[in-house]
Amino acid sequence: MLKRQFAPEDAVFQELKDKLHIYGSNGGFGRTSFSHWQETMGNIGPKVFYETLTRGLPGNTVVNIESKSGGDAEMTIVSSYGGKTLLQAERYFSRRHGDLRLNEVSVHESERRNGIGNILLSNQLDMMRLLNLRYAQIRTGRDDGPYYWGLKGVRLKDQSYADIFLRSVESSYERLKDEIDPAIRPDIEKILAEKSLYCIRSLALLPGTLGDKPLGKALMYGNEAVCVIVPEDAAQMEIINHGLRKVDRQREDMLTRYPDVKPSMAKTAEIPSQTSSFKLH
Repeated sequence: MLKRQFAPEDAVFQELKDKLHIYGSNGGFGRTSFSHWQETMGNIGPKVFYETLTRGLPGNTVVNIESKSGGDAEMTIVSSYGGKTLLQAERYFSRRHGDLRLNEVSVHESERRNGIGNILLSNQLDMMRLLNLRYAQIRTGRDDGPYYWGLKGVRLKDQSYADIFLRSVESSYERLKDEIDPAIRPDIEKILAEKSLYCIRSLALLPGTLGDKPLGKALMYGNEAVCVIVPEDAAQMEIINHGLRKVDRQREDMLTRYPDVKPSMAKTAEIPSQTSSFKLH
């Protein structure tokens, strides 16, 4: 019955045939397989999944999923408009281990500071609830990533990762110390000494600048961090949700600028229960 519902002639699947593909590691790109979908997504229907993940993203958004063994999957999200790639993001999630890994993200210059990062993050948090994932892991990269993610409210994955990151930041601090306002140095040294998992946020919030960069960005620049978002961490989610407080307005702005975004996908969706039956709509 479910295989028949998932057949290409099904109206709901036809609606998504150019937007959502899932295939196995052995090939079959673009030929969506029910067995791949069920192993990876369980009882979550394609339309619910696609609209949760892409809600409010600009232009035409295509999601390609490569199904791995045991319910793991690699995923690429590409939003484009008028022949221009606005957003490309690579993700990996494991239903076995309950985690989502936020890998590479590329945003076109025209979309930076327009809320596209907030929209993508908010949608991914909704997707985590949909798939019952326990945490998201982020590798920040070595450029502006630690500062950006620190402001978002992430924390270091565990104490070993915090120690590695702080040793690198401490080296940067010693190198830049003479250029930093003496009044702020005790605050930096306190953060380094406390070795908190939230040090990345504390550093991002430091006042002042160094050259043409915020002080926290300058201190963390060149130092990669491995961080997590844990939805069950109420204190962390309060910080993250505060940063996302304007996300519905940002989705609506995308509707104005990019007519291809459907109005039904602009606002936060109701996430169905994990125990609901498999549906295509």
